[in-house]
Amino acid sequence: MAATSSSEKIISRDYDSAIKFLNTSQTNAALLENVSRLGKAMNEHSLPEMRAFLERIGYKPSDLDKLNIIHVAGTKGKGSTCAFVDSILRHVEVPSALSKTAEGSSGTRRAKVGMYTSPHLVEVRERIKLDGKSISKDLFAQYFFDVRDRLEATKSGADGAAAVTVPQYFRFLTLVAFHTFMQENVDFLVLEVGVGGEYDATNVVERPVVCGISALGYDHQNVLGDTLEEIAWNKAGIFKNGTPAFTLAQPESCMEVIRERANERKVGGLRVPNPITAYPELDKVELGLMGEFQKSNAALAVSLATTALSCFAGTQSGILSRNPAKSIPLSLAPGFRVGLQNAKWPGRAQKATFSQYSEIVWYLDGAHTVESLDVCADWYLSQNLNSKSEQHILVFNCTGQRKAGVIMAPLVRLNGRINFRTILFTTNVPFNDPEGSKDNIRVGAALDTSHQSALASTWSSMCEKEGIPTGQTIISPSVEAAFSIISDLKRGKEPTNVLVTGSLHLVGSALAVAQFSID
Repeated sequence: MAATSSSEKIISRDYDSAIKFLNTSQTNAALLENVSRLGKAMNEHSLPEMRAFLERIGYKPSDLDKLNIIHVAGTKGKGSTCAFVDSILRHVEVPSALSKTAEGSSGTRRAKVGMYTSPHLVEVRERIKLDGKSISKDLFAQYFFDVRDRLEATKSGADGAAAVTVPQYFRFLTLVAFHTFMQENVDFLVLEVGVGGEYDATNVVERPVVCGISALGYDHQNVLGDTLEEIAWNKAGIFKNGTPAFTLAQPESCMEVIRERANERKVGGLRVPNPITAYPELDKVELGLMGEFQKSNAALAVSLATTALSCFAGTQSGILSRNPAKSIPLSLAPGFRVGLQNAKWPGRAQKATFSQYSEIVWYLDGAHTVESLDVCADWYLSQNLNSKSEQHILVFNCTGQRKAGVIMAPLVRLNGRINFRTILFTTNVPFNDPEGSKDNIRVGAALDTSHQSALASTWSSMCEKEGIPTGQTIISPSVEAAFSIISDLKRGKEPTNVLVTGSLHLVGSALAVAQFSID
């Protein structure tokens, strides 16, 4: 349910005050725990409550139609797909007077594109982007307190849970995002689902211009269901009457569910883009995001962006064109190619170096499911087949809700090929000082390392069972402490590669400690 209001008086209305106030609201983890405990009844209340919150800040769900929303769900790759769509839309010319009719469509310009994703890595404001950049701290604070003031002013006339001043963390940020994009008059909004789809806070939108589902996998089973079919049902809950829908190829049992939901919702056609047959030119494009698997996400993104743009007069011509002479189904226009090449999505299959850690190459991938870790392991191996590094180090964490013996299996297999010299199991806490990063305070997160000790024990048992060297396992109370250990382990100019993976919050904390600029 929605969170209770904080009684703490807010003196200033700057970014730090906004984040401090936001951190008093109920965390998403706590909400998911409540959903798991209370079951379907709580789920069924979520969207009516979100609609009530939206109306209290001055908008009807139908008002959001003007944002021309591209709504994306999925387990793996939905964030990458959003990043591709966002970049494509920012590199394609649109009519100067963007309109769904031919009237007034002469002249072209670049579109103004908003994107809302979660979670953030380093700063909360990353979740809300305008034209590829996180909104400024001042703009975030302005729109944050607009929303808070409107909720405060209307709580006396509201009923039930929606009468509470402060919605839960993710709902509050979703309201701030919608308010931001409405006030900034974006031409398109790339909207990533938070968890699931059917009951997600983002699903208050009524008429997106197109919907998409990336690859499915097991995640949040306590909320979405224990089977892939139940998860598919929930993800396809974003489908809307008359709205075109796309999905990547899924296991057939999931495809049956997705087709049933598409029929039930009377979507404007369901399509399954194949990167090889639909967009063979993707093989010739150096994608901005690393990993062979990104071709599928790019194909889905091209389909979504094309459909969104084709809604408007004057934009379809020159986006994709037939090339009968070469038997190529679709030819990508320059804007699409540049968009795909320039897409950025930090913390996912990211290779980086940081000035304060010389001679160390960092590989960061927020892979929190078995399927994602399989892909992560393949990616790291492909990057290090001919590596001269004599030292490989693994930094890992996952939440206590996940089965360690299952989720670490891909990394144990990778260890059989790479031989990690040191494995650091750390909490997601970024700094030794808990107040070191207000944006990354994990409200209600455990501060002890008992879970990390259990992970280390499971790792050792799994490696011994497979006859693989265990390596040196170390427990760390924070990511900053883990990085300090890695610096100490560095021997002279010996090349060292470090893989940071598991929880996306861990990767975000790593980037915060490394002082990485997300934009």
